[in-house]
Amino acid sequence: MTSVHELDPATPNHADLRVIVCAVEANDEAETILKTAGLIAQVWGAKLTIAHMTGSRLNMLQMNANDLDIDALKREFRVTGAVRTLQEDVVEGIRCTAVQESADLVIVGRGHNRGAISRLWSDLYEIIRESPCPVLSV
Repeated sequence: MTSVHELDPATPNHADLRVIVCAVEANDEAETILKTAGLIAQVWGAKLTIAHMTGSRLNMLQMNANDLDIDALKREFRVTGAVRTLQEDVVEGIRCTAVQESADLVIVGRGHNRGAISRLWSDLYEIIRESPCPVLSV
């Protein structure tokens, strides 16, 4: 877990996770990221918002938003949460969603699949830098 906004890097005695934003895109890591976010939200009793990234990078690669069936994954892993489909730039889309939802945590993929469509991996530093809250990369 990373946060560039903490003045004191010491871990607080407690964390209050009320709202979590989970960013997923159409790649092999989506299942793991969504499952992890769902478990964390369940344990903390937090509201989960799923930001489904379908922006220009995926369009450029001729990917379709339907290539990732978020609703099917939610049912499979018993994850509850609203889904927001984001067309804008990955970093700005995640930042805006975190701000609008008053997120306490953003969860993204770590980029184990660093292939052509692993956009979140290539933007991970910027996502962390621009996020208004801590970022957990899975």
